[in-house]
Amino acid sequence: MRHRKFLNNKSSDKKKYIYKDTMHESRELFDSLGIVLILFLLVFGFLKGYVFMPLMSKLWGLVLKTTPDGFISTSNIFNTLIKSPWIILAALILIIVYVFLALWQTSAVIVGISYERRGEKIRLGNLIKTSLNQITGRVKKENWMILLYSLVITPLVNIYSANDMIDRFIIPEYIQDFINSKILLTIIFIIIIIIFVYIALRWLFLLPAFILKKKDFKEAKEESDTLTEGNFLQNGVNTILYSVIEFIRLSILPILIILVPAFICYLCTRKMEFASSLFGTIGINIGLELAQNISGTLVQISVMCFIITLYLEMQKEKGLTDAIELPPMEEKKTNEASIYLIAIIASAAFSVLISGVYLGVVNTMQKNPDSILDIFGKTEIIAHKGYSSRAPENTMPAFELADKCDAVGYIELDVWSTKDGVPVVIHNSSIKDATGVDKEIYECTYEEIKDLPAPYAMNKEDFPDAKIPMLEEVIKEYADSTPLLIEIKGYNEDPDLPRKIVDLMHKYECEDTSLIHSGNYKALEAVKKIDPGILCGLILAMVTGNYYDLPYVDFFSIEHNFVDQDTVALLHRLGKKVYAWTVNYDESAEALKFSGVDGMITDVPEDINEYVGDVNKLIKDATTKQIKNDSEELDKAIGRYENGDY
Repeated sequence: MRHRKFLNNKSSDKKKYIYKDTMHESRELFDSLGIVLILFLLVFGFLKGYVFMPLMSKLWGLVLKTTPDGFISTSNIFNTLIKSPWIILAALILIIVYVFLALWQTSAVIVGISYERRGEKIRLGNLIKTSLNQITGRVKKENWMILLYSLVITPLVNIYSANDMIDRFIIPEYIQDFINSKILLTIIFIIIIIIFVYIALRWLFLLPAFILKKKDFKEAKEESDTLTEGNFLQNGVNTILYSVIEFIRLSILPILIILVPAFICYLCTRKMEFASSLFGTIGINIGLELAQNISGTLVQISVMCFIITLYLEMQKEKGLTDAIELPPMEEKKTNEASIYLIAIIASAAFSVLISGVYLGVVNTMQKNPDSILDIFGKTEIIAHKGYSSRAPENTMPAFELADKCDAVGYIELDVWSTKDGVPVVIHNSSIKDATGVDKEIYECTYEEIKDLPAPYAMNKEDFPDAKIPMLEEVIKEYADSTPLLIEIKGYNEDPDLPRKIVDLMHKYECEDTSLIHSGNYKALEAVKKIDPGILCGLILAMVTGNYYDLPYVDFFSIEHNFVDQDTVALLHRLGKKVYAWTVNYDESAEALKFSGVDGMITDVPEDINEYVGDVNKLIKDATTKQIKNDSEELDKAIGRYENGDY
């Protein structure tokens, strides 16, 4: 039998060789995996993406229609839970279903690998049935932790997902920034991460024991603890090492197969207009994304091969002999196309697709440059609180830097009212972070705060002019050269604040260029009742439901973790724009680059512009070309008219 050598005994006094041999055997096991497993993943992925998830989304939408607002966000969540407490139960049920689907997918991978180790052939129907049987029948309260564990740990087996989760610290950026600003919270967060890593390594073999031996969660955990006792760090290091090696091995060929033909197409078209820019946006970026998806799936399966092989080796090392409970297959394993070969074929197919799309778009743009807007939407760079990474936020120096920055399309700022009703620009109601004075802005008159230095956490000597400015100062100075995105913060403290802002916009004639957004929907309603022509946006973090039907909202400012292509496409169909906040990290900008998002609100405009600047430049060049073409056509038409050709 092909894999009988996996069962060979190794001497317990040669542990340093166990990992080396396990890596070799795992790679050989992976290379022999056939088409059935990849077929399952494709079929399961299709059903999950086009049947299970849309159905769950529809059910969730029906549930939300019974809530006061028809949607849930950070702004109304407490009111919703008070009036509709049973929504928690509905959400919990849907989460359990989602996690169960993830566990079923993991079960199929583990079962498929295990049959391959035994040299037995498995059909697609067998894999679906067996992988489901291995996790059903033990749905009971003592096993609920397995659902949570599988939801958290499964993505980490994929090196791309793991890297993304680590880069984002698995939490939204605005929460991360808040944690980083507090030493105690940072220490607590680091301790939590250490505990999480420790548990993940001690429970490395929990899923194989739960799925292959049908052990309950507690028994599977105890077995994993026993197997990893004294060597959990070594297991972790070698699992990461194996992941990196497989990442390199399994990524090179798909990347070359996908990108090389696209590069050849580029060489053939490089003298045509827009060819270079389109190669960067279509050939490289989309090609790399497809290659990562293929390689990520392969690495995930290969790492699972390593974990299962190591699991069985550690059992022999510890003297555990519990049998694997998998029904026997009638047929023996026969030669068939390997999973790696199938991935290469898929890469070749994607290569043809990307090359065809690239050539088609280049050819189309020669005839109609304006068509680029149908392919890529322009993404505005919005300076959050001014250029707040280089100057004190929401101060005139920060606004001046943003105004002079070519990358910036809008300047975002926050507005509260003072005690005497003057609209001023400051992020929080407390002025302590800005000035060191422990007071609320609405408890102070403008005279009391206008001369207070407001360096925030920056060097006071570097910014002697940094103070809390009046909104009127900012509008007067900058709204004409760089449009403003004004956030209404102090509506509850001053319900007349929307009218004051609108009056200033009318006074300086920027109501057609500058925008207003707020997390308070009533503030937007007040603006629209004064001037329906001013474009208003609702600020949302976590959001789910029919929020897009709100009548006084022209655009949405959404926390970037909740922005994806589907969300953007839906809102665009409804004629509404989408701005993502606060995008301060490379990974976040890269993820949003081709989402079609209309703007990224950021503290680091020039850094983020590097990720969307090539697309924006392409749009600018295409627009300029179209204007030139239109002008030439107009000149020809005038010439024909003057010559009496009409």
